[in-house]
Amino acid sequence: MSKANAITEPTNHTVAERVAAAAHNAIDQASPKLEQMEQRLRTGSEDTSAYVKEKSDEAKQKFNDGLEQSKDFARRNPVLTIGAAFTAGALVAALLGKRK
Repeated sequence: MSKANAITEPTNHTVAERVAAAAHNAIDQASPKLEQMEQRLRTGSEDTSAYVKEKSDEAKQKFNDGLEQSKDFARRNPVLTIGAAFTAGALVAALLGKRK
């Protein structure tokens, strides 16, 4: 039985070395591709981040512009603004009152 162990041990060791070498080769071959993929993901992420920030800044600017226009309208037309606010409030109250 000791002869069988002596014979299989070097063979297993050789197989293990072959598997290890094959794994190392696979990793070495995949590494450049993985690096390219990582770089593409990073670039895409940076591009997306910049796009989202740009659109967010545009939305904030449009909101602020609309707010200023609303304030200017209210200053120029105070009676109309009060009437519109009263009408909107009455409409909301009527709609909420019917639900109960």
